[in-house]
Amino acid sequence: MDKTNRRESIGAPEFDLAAFTRGLAHELGNPLHSISLNAEATKLLIARNDTQAATERLAALLADCARCGRLLQGIRRFGSGIRPDHEGRGRVTVAEVVDAARLLLAEQGSAAPAVEVAGGDATLVADRAALARAVVEVLRNSVEAGSAGVRIVVGEADGAVVVDFIDDGAGIPEQLRDKVMLPFFSTRRNEGNAGLGLTLAEKLVNANGGTLSVGGSPERGACIRLRLPRASGGVAQA
Repeated sequence: MDKTNRRESIGAPEFDLAAFTRGLAHELGNPLHSISLNAEATKLLIARNDTQAATERLAALLADCARCGRLLQGIRRFGSGIRPDHEGRGRVTVAEVVDAARLLLAEQGSAAPAVEVAGGDATLVADRAALARAVVEVLRNSVEAGSAGVRIVVGEADGAVVVDFIDDGAGIPEQLRDKVMLPFFSTRRNEGNAGLGLTLAEKLVNANGGTLSVGGSPERGACIRLRLPRASGGVAQA
């Protein structure tokens, strides 16, 4: 994987609640301000009997409400997934983690890309539930970037299991790769994307002793790489 943004911190980093709260206030503040303005404008237009303009303002107001709803949904996912169960760590294969992630996506009613796994019998030492949530966010990110399929290629490097998620979506521009894991950073903000998916994925991977990095795929889309502790004797050479 060339030209990656790689964060080498091992273990769960301290969560900056103050920075997260500031980001949350900013992300919710913009659509709420727009809702207030459109509500006032709609009231004035109704008083003037300008039905067409009032209808247009009302549609904009409802769109902002829907955007707030999507933001809150992303924040709920982040909050429910951020605390992994360290007591749940054990031996688990990559294929088992991917299967658990696909089941979670189905339970949530979320779209999932076609997935092809090579080397899925590689064995990790990890909290399967937490790692599955991380994979859910990686796959969800691929879908949101327009990907129809994801190749998951598993190998070994420097004594760790390396899992590459290679998609055929829009990709992540090189100049943005050092930002995509920051809380509330999103290139799809106008669609109500909370910008927390890869933030959550990275924190869960870190909590399992690994790292997450972002690069471009050899074809067109993105390549997200996880490096995780392997179980003794549990992975084949890439």
